[in-house]
Amino acid sequence: MALSLLWQRLVMTQEWTALDLWQALSSRPAQCLGQTPASVTPHQTAELVLFNPGQSWWVDRSSLTSQAYNTPVLETQLQGRIQQVWCG
Repeated sequence: MALSLLWQRLVMTQEWTALDLWQALSSRPAQCLGQTPASVTPHQTAELVLFNPGQSWWVDRSSLTSQAYNTPVLETQLQGRIQQVWCG
């Protein structure tokens, strides 16, 4: 849900580019901690996310993976949805 909210608020309003958002969520946290950002290289494990910015979805109890339902966006429609996650 967080990625959809950030996409909708920052990229769709053209405040940030899609690249700005991806960097803020991937390489910049490591840089802030003085670490080398992870890279995607052949024959190495990687963590990847497939995100579809064109898909909208409805936030309701059945679409949440948490047992808590205390979200201000419950019963609203969001733009952009994660399709798949790969974790090494």
